[in-house]
Amino acid sequence: MPLTHIYISADKPDGYVKKVSQSLHEALTESFLVPQKDCFQIINRLTDEQRVYDKEYACPVNQSRSKDWLLFEVTAGKPRDTKTKESFYQMLSTKLNNSVGLNPADLMVIISTNQTEEWSFSNGAMATLP
Repeated sequence: MPLTHIYISADKPDGYVKKVSQSLHEALTESFLVPQKDCFQIINRLTDEQRVYDKEYACPVNQSRSKDWLLFEVTAGKPRDTKTKESFYQMLSTKLNNSVGLNPADLMVIISTNQTEEWSFSNGAMATLP
């Protein structure tokens, strides 16, 4: 069960935000094999002053981040191999480009993993795998 924080510009309309959310969920279900109903996202709409970032850091030559910069912090309950993560990054980039026209230089993703016992989904009970 990934939980994702999405950091997005406050000036983006609701329709744009919804497409970003849908693109993320599709990429997770297709590349991370997350169940369709397993969707947990927190969308953080921030002003330009609340999003401080280097426009060129680790971007390809002659590319830079724009005001459309998106950050996804994905907390996943189990580790994925390198090939799966690479597939997810590429799939998310492609889906965002197709759905909202996002330049790939404007996409940043951070994946963190933890153990099942570090989750409680409800009732104050430690999570267990089915």
